[in-house]
Amino acid sequence: MTLSRWIPALVVAVSMGCGESRSLEGTWTGTDQAGNGMTFVFREDGQAEWILEPNMPGGATMAPETIGMAYVTDGTADPATIDFSDFDFEPLQGTTTYGIYEFTEEGGFRIDLEPAGPGQDASVRPDSFSAETVTFTRAGSGE
Repeated sequence: MTLSRWIPALVVAVSMGCGESRSLEGTWTGTDQAGNGMTFVFREDGQAEWILEPNMPGGATMAPETIGMAYVTDGTADPATIDFSDFDFEPLQGTTTYGIYEFTEEGGFRIDLEPAGPGQDASVRPDSFSAETVTFTRAGSGE
């Protein structure tokens, strides 16, 4: 097969979000192992919101908590890395949360995070996905 016959297929694959060229920008929803709902909203300007919807015992409800923050990704790392900082939520102010992420075959992404305590740096970042990994799907994707 000649190169000219592969170009249309390559254009389609890239436009569908194939590989790490996919972007986190947008709104993503997921649920952790304890049933807590989470939404990430990643903006183009490096700012994000993390909306936590706690699953309370006995069916009690609690208002969602929205945490604003900055984020930086490195999609060339293996696994890809993501760092959250500049939190507007007082208990997290002045800290950085280090994580890894990867896009899934189903069009979502999964993420594993580790907050750094005082005096800790990126060495606390997970190096593989754990049982606490949360998978997110793009909001409105129908998944």
